[in-house]
Amino acid sequence: MSIKKFTSLLLLMFFLFARAYAQDEKIFNKLNTRYTLDNFEDCIKKAQGYAEGRNTSKDAYPYLYMAMSYFSIYQNIDHYDPKIYKDPLRKALINAGKFLKRDKKKELRSESSDFLDQLHKATLKECAYMAKNTDWRNLQNLAREMSKEYPKDYPMQITAGTYLLYSGVKGEGEKAIQTGMDSLKKKPAITDSLLQPDYVNAFVLYTGYLVETKDTKKAKTVIKFAMDYCPGNNDLKNISDKLNNPEVPKTTH
Repeated sequence: MSIKKFTSLLLLMFFLFARAYAQDEKIFNKLNTRYTLDNFEDCIKKAQGYAEGRNTSKDAYPYLYMAMSYFSIYQNIDHYDPKIYKDPLRKALINAGKFLKRDKKKELRSESSDFLDQLHKATLKECAYMAKNTDWRNLQNLAREMSKEYPKDYPMQITAGTYLLYSGVKGEGEKAIQTGMDSLKKKPAITDSLLQPDYVNAFVLYTGYLVETKDTKKAKTVIKFAMDYCPGNNDLKNISDKLNNPEVPKTTH
């Protein structure tokens, strides 16, 4: 390749990069202004336009701002028409998943970690609430999105799979749990207690389901793996003790 051609190629690459950066900055500024002003409905419409745009559909920002806007609506649902904004938490989850897939270099993920953490906690809390109130239909929908949008979040796969089992979707539930468990078996143990909670909560939930459905043998297998994977966790140890050393019913004479 001649020096002239090489120089031209470098200039073209620089131009494309600069244009892409300018486009990202433009999208960010327009969406961030609407979001910062709590104009979530307009932010969603604008972001949706970018998501459907020929030159902007692969950009991560529109999906991030749709996720954040839907989540904000979920947190203040009394101020919005539920017929127009139905299932805002599920829609926030869907768009967050799309955002993560488009953030291939994971550069924006760290910047939005606080929001993603809030969304994660709110989703798990909502699932627990639905299960407690036997809202199986909505639980099924939310758990299915959890499993679909976060294929590499293995505790989420186990959690979503368990909630799918609770809501009566046995095939999908077992598949999600198996995916999560098999993937964790290939990973090193989590020895740092500060990093264990999501894993522990997933194991506790699944073991609880197995106990409720009288599958004690499998529950023992799961809790044994859980203790090896999250060593030193007292919650897992207590469950293991109860499973392996059940109290003998007292007899009266």
